[in-house]
Order: sequence, then structure tokens, then C-alpha cells
Amino acid sequence: MEKNDAVFQQLLFSFQMQGMISLGKIMNPATQKIERNLLIAQSTIDTLEALKEKTKGNLNDDENRLLNQIIYDLKMNYADEVTREQKEKKEEEAEKATKPNEAKPKTKERK
Repeated sequence: MEKNDAVFQQLLFSFQMQGMISLGKIMNPATQKIERNLLIAQSTIDTLEALKEKTKGNLNDDENRLLNQIIYDLKMNYADEVTREQKEKKEEEAEKATKPNEAKPKTKERK
């Protein structure tokens, strides 16, 4: 394997790791927390798709397969997280709707 081939694979794995961190699938090594940021995840997917388009015809079969697999995996995980986020929001809204109005300030009556 040539040096550039290894560096290209490293680049792809770096984007994959960034995507999985932003999807909340693995812990962020900087914060030591599981964090989800779907905007960053989508940006990572978009970057990989742009890279795929710009390198079309210049990748060998293994590189092409790896790039396609990473994009596919990130897209499937992204869809899973979007669904999870929507479900969480619905559950929060349902919980708020079933709670009685708490701590409403009482108004003074006028005499």
C-alpha cells in the first residue's frame, strides 16, 4: 500500500469517527461524554458525498467500496438518530401535556 493510499484511508476513517461521535454513537474523546449533534453529522455526510463526487474515477475499487460503505453506515445511523430525536420530542410534549400547570403565580384580587 502506498503512503497516499494509507493517508486517504486515514482521512476516511477520521470522517467516519467524527460522524459517529456527532451521532452520539461513540464517546467524544475531548469531553468524555456521549453527545449528539445532528447538524455536524449531516455536514460530515455531505463532506464525504462531495469527496466521493470529486474523486469519481480516481479511486481504486477498495477505496471506492470503503467510501461508499462509510457514507451508507453514517446515513443509516443518521436516520436512526433523527427518528430517536423525533420520538424523544413527542414524549416530552406528551409529558408536558399530562402534567398539571405547576407553579402558576397567583394574581392578587382587586378590592
